Amino acid sequence: MMVNVRVFRYCFYYSANSIIMGSYMKPENLAICVDRYLPNSETFIFDRIRSFKHFNPVVICRKDDYAAQFQWPYIFSYLRRKNKYNTYKKYVTSLIQENRISLLQVHHSVNAFPLIRVAKKTRVPLITFFHGTDIYFFRGIFFRLRLKNLFHQGDYFVVNSDDMKKNIIKMGCNPSKIFTNTAGIDSNKFIPKDWSASISATFRMVMVGRFIEVKGLLYGIKAFKIFFDKHKTGSLTIIGDGELRKEYEKEAEGYPIVFMGMQPHQIVAEEIRKSDLVLIPSVFTKKGIPDSCNNVVKEAMACAVPVIASRIAAIPEMVVNKETGLLFEEKNHTELALHIEFFFKNQPKLSEFGKKSYERFIKNYTLDAQMKRLEELYVKIIRQYRI
Repeated sequence: MMVNVRVFRYCFYYSANSIIMGSYMKPENLAICVDRYLPNSETFIFDRIRSFKHFNPVVICRKDDYAAQFQWPYIFSYLRRKNKYNTYKKYVTSLIQENRISLLQVHHSVNAFPLIRVAKKTRVPLITFFHGTDIYFFRGIFFRLRLKNLFHQGDYFVVNSDDMKKNIIKMGCNPSKIFTNTAGIDSNKFIPKDWSASISATFRMVMVGRFIEVKGLLYGIKAFKIFFDKHKTGSLTIIGDGELRKEYEKEAEGYPIVFMGMQPHQIVAEEIRKSDLVLIPSVFTKKGIPDSCNNVVKEAMACAVPVIASRIAAIPEMVVNKETGLLFEEKNHTELALHIEFFFKNQPKLSEFGKKSYERFIKNYTLDAQMKRLEELYVKIIRQYRI
């Protein structure tokens, strides 16, 4: 039966303590603050929300545009209550106090700036999650000053890779306040490829991503063309859409390259599993912005399919070169084509690399493993606050 999110939301608001603090609820209440709940590009946040085992997540947002898509019984939208609260800070303060929130988890530094004083006033720890935009898009002096204050006043800062950790240390964050916790992948949504069957007759490759500069899909198309011209076999499926689609389609003319458009997660998982290789040709943009967190790498690992990926940002942390996949220099489509050829000529390596990548995924990148580490951190922080 479908849950009516808005009915739950308002019932929860008017009898918050009686519902949240009931004996059947989890022992600690956690506020998760986002600007909008929840764009498709941030579905990993919802995966975390629904995966807490020792905390009861309460979502606080300015707008709840996609509440029907990502259903959760405890969602508070400021725009629906601003007639009662004249500022967002007062609204969040009220919710923290009424619902006995133990910890404030905020996604994106720009959303944490106005909540620094709220956290101090309500005496709850402030945990800020950094994503790529925090580091690579906002570089003005005013932003840097506010960031410096956040680094000083905030309790902990969660990043998704060691590469991002190095970046925020350079920006002035105390290393002792930084915790690396990548967006884990729900292993229940992916089935590892059965490599006991023969390699696909056409030697299938797949790329997944938005059609924007940073994904570098053009270089994957160019590399495939080099490979196909030489070996007259192979196919490339591209899942995604965006502003560069016409350019990509023109580049792909005359070759067995299929554009599937945007697809739901289950279709993406199936296409990855049916493929022999996943190509991830991410690049730095002209402004020096990298693809800061490429979840397709982890999804390929979850499907036990080897990847060929650019050697940039956090990708080398996930892909063990010459063991779980192959790395190549950014924008070097000739080198990428040579790596494709290597696997084509040494097809037993596909199974070998794929199995090792799956083992690495199970050990390091499942949602359960990452959430266990995150909850252990939260328990530690709350205990420190209560001493």
